[in-house]
Amino acid sequence: MDKVDMLRIRFSSFLISETILLFSIFFSLRGQSDSVAVTLLEAGLQNFNRGDYSSAIELLGRALGRDSSVVRAYDYLGLSLSELGYCQDADRSFGLGLRRDSSNILLITHAAQVSFQCGLFDKSKFYYLRLIQLHPNETRAVSSLSQIYLQEGLYDTAITFLRKGLTIDSNSQQMHYLLGSAYRSSKKIIDAIAEYNKALELNPAYFPCIRDIAFAYLEADSIVYATVAFQQALAMQPGDASLKMNLANCYFRSKYYRKALLLYFQVEQDPYRPNAYEQEGLCYYYLGKYDSAALKFRIVLAADSTNPGAYFNLGLSLVELHQYDAAIKALKHAILFSKSDLIANAYDRIGTAYYELKSKRASLEAYQLALRENPKSSRTYFNIGVLYENLFQDKSKALEFYRKAIAFCAPSGDKNSLYQRTNQRIKYLKSP
Repeated sequence: MDKVDMLRIRFSSFLISETILLFSIFFSLRGQSDSVAVTLLEAGLQNFNRGDYSSAIELLGRALGRDSSVVRAYDYLGLSLSELGYCQDADRSFGLGLRRDSSNILLITHAAQVSFQCGLFDKSKFYYLRLIQLHPNETRAVSSLSQIYLQEGLYDTAITFLRKGLTIDSNSQQMHYLLGSAYRSSKKIIDAIAEYNKALELNPAYFPCIRDIAFAYLEADSIVYATVAFQQALAMQPGDASLKMNLANCYFRSKYYRKALLLYFQVEQDPYRPNAYEQEGLCYYYLGKYDSAALKFRIVLAADSTNPGAYFNLGLSLVELHQYDAAIKALKHAILFSKSDLIANAYDRIGTAYYELKSKRASLEAYQLALRENPKSSRTYFNIGVLYENLFQDKSKALEFYRKAIAFCAPSGDKNSLYQRTNQRIKYLKSP
């Protein structure tokens, strides 16, 4: 259909609607339908069913020109116009039909659906509320209306309608799913998971629900359940990069670094490329492959030279590679571009790098800057204790800082924990 045809249809639809409106105002209704109008209506419906919407518009308009009381013609004229993208004209046709029969369920339903599809949400809400008023037990209208409230961010309103709808039909998978979505948007994650599970009991293969419950579990920090749900979702949509990225994050948080790497490799594409490279670097770091980790962090920084996290992680990798001067430089860049608690950690690691270089004064200054940023850092107090014990060889100062470290440490029975290591140093220094 060329531009001229589109303009002709658009102008024709305007003339049709204006003619019908004038007819409805200045002429009374006939007692029965015009036979020619009936013939035109039937021909219009046939064209609509064949997908020839422009011909349907012309025939239905002519039918209404003969007899403006044929409500079904308004209905299918509106549907035909909507199929060609003339949303406002479609709504006008539905409105004219509803002036004839304000309680026509099918007409109201089509008007609501078309308005929703066209993004005319206020109109759609009006029609769905009218449907619910006429048929309070019509759960499909409740479900559709709730979707609009969800899109508008009116989560509490959506929850109210969905709860009411579920009292009518407790086995509605769609309403349980939408209620779960409303709860999740309201940060009521436990309630969301419960509703998602109810929806999945009714349909275990419902992909949107499997996907969304995976994200809900992730938000609830239930990594094991999130992992299982993401695996199920990815099996259903194996090409979904977002699912791969999030499943990889679950593996990473569970310390399955090799599994995570395999998935991160698959999502080295926009918009996930920077995060994938950075996560690959972290996986290599925790696997002890510091060269590979440093390479990944440098790739990230080549694309974004102001990324504080990448500088910080590069610094950590370089410390492990004993490239202390380069590590200090990277960590200073992390401080320069950071606005978070990463600053304290970066100063702490700079202190450690200077410690390894035997630069005790520079190390102490870095640790003091770390404490200025975070006065409750047990790790930094411990590191200062080590500095005083080994480089300054001042046992009393070392004890002072080890005791401060203990004050901010969470008690732990793990012999490798900071709490236990600090206690060991205190016992050693106090021994004769």
